[in-house]
Amino acid sequence: MNGRALLRRNLRATLAQFTSILAALSLGAVVLLTVAGTLGGAVSRSASALDESSALSVLELDSVAPRGPTKPLTGRAIASMRHIPGVQDVRPSAQFGISIVDDRASTLTGAFWATPRVPWVQPRVTTAAPGVTPDHVLAGDEVYLPDTHLGSTTRALLGQQLTIQYTKATGPSQGEAAVAAVRVIGLFDNSTPGADGESAMYVSDVLSRRLLSAQLGLPSGGSVPQGYAYPTVYVKVWSTRDVARVQAALVRMGFNAQSLAARAQQLPAVLELVARMNDILGTLLAIFCVGVGLSLGGTWSSLRRWDVGVLAALGWSRTRILGSYTAEVVIVGVVVGLGASMLGCLASMLIGLGLAGRDVFGAEFAGGPALPPTSWLAAVIAGIPLALVVGSAPRVLRLAGLPPDVALRRQD
Repeated sequence: MNGRALLRRNLRATLAQFTSILAALSLGAVVLLTVAGTLGGAVSRSASALDESSALSVLELDSVAPRGPTKPLTGRAIASMRHIPGVQDVRPSAQFGISIVDDRASTLTGAFWATPRVPWVQPRVTTAAPGVTPDHVLAGDEVYLPDTHLGSTTRALLGQQLTIQYTKATGPSQGEAAVAAVRVIGLFDNSTPGADGESAMYVSDVLSRRLLSAQLGLPSGGSVPQGYAYPTVYVKVWSTRDVARVQAALVRMGFNAQSLAARAQQLPAVLELVARMNDILGTLLAIFCVGVGLSLGGTWSSLRRWDVGVLAALGWSRTRILGSYTAEVVIVGVVVGLGASMLGCLASMLIGLGLAGRDVFGAEFAGGPALPPTSWLAAVIAGIPLALVVGSAPRVLRLAGLPPDVALRRQD
């Protein structure tokens, strides 16, 4: 009997008889590729952003520790922190009392606290002026106001130029009023005030240095003395995985370093889990493929039992029979894998186009069509045949080893 003709006949029969289970397997692979191309990528990007660009990867250093004084947070100390492996950025912070003296802001009474903008640990901007992006860095006279203050909304002040008043030191315990113009380019969420208080106003580094110079009685634009100790310093590390190591290094250097991630101890593990979403789905699909192979092998071996008896009676060796049926399983797997890959790419592109630029449940989708990673396409095309072979191997080996008289015997 011609081996190729037998293989073609058996392939047609297998694809027809096992259409439902092979379609289910193909659907699982399509879902995996779609998730890997669109949802998985978006969730992984959001998880990575939360891991790398949030307070979870920030250390807070205070000038006063619960157990007594610590090493002063001077400019020289800040420079030394930047050399610690794993440190991405170091931002000193101080607050300065100011007031708004402008008729257009008559509802904004009382003192405000001008604070340098450190986006990792401060409330997000909810409303911004045209052209201001979420990652905008405040410059010059630009400021962010709270979206509400003492029960009143500040939306009308967005884009307006206001005048603030602050105190400039002229001597020991002496000072005079000074004013500066600022421009409101955004409003931040003040529903849950953080460590900066409910009357914070976020200012640029330039304006912060100007206010610090005024507080110290220095000329505007003068450099901050090296001996000046900032009340708070924020150390941003590259990832939550680096937090403990950098914190230990800072403590050894004599600083009081507290991890903001420690306030939400379970989150880093969750981020790791979410970032590995594609790996989890791939593992589940591999287990499903092996299960399909077991199921396919059981039913398929019963259907091929008589054929094996005939082939063995015609003189086919066990190796030749095993090779023929293994090739059949591999080809079926390749057909399913190729079909699933094409459908997965199509579905991923369509969903990617439909959700481009949108934020769904906190996951940000990149613009344009999304395609599954090449590694996942290769894994589906090669993995499905391999999993089917592994799952069906016990039955195929047993079937190929049956003597002709046993294989041809009816099973009642």
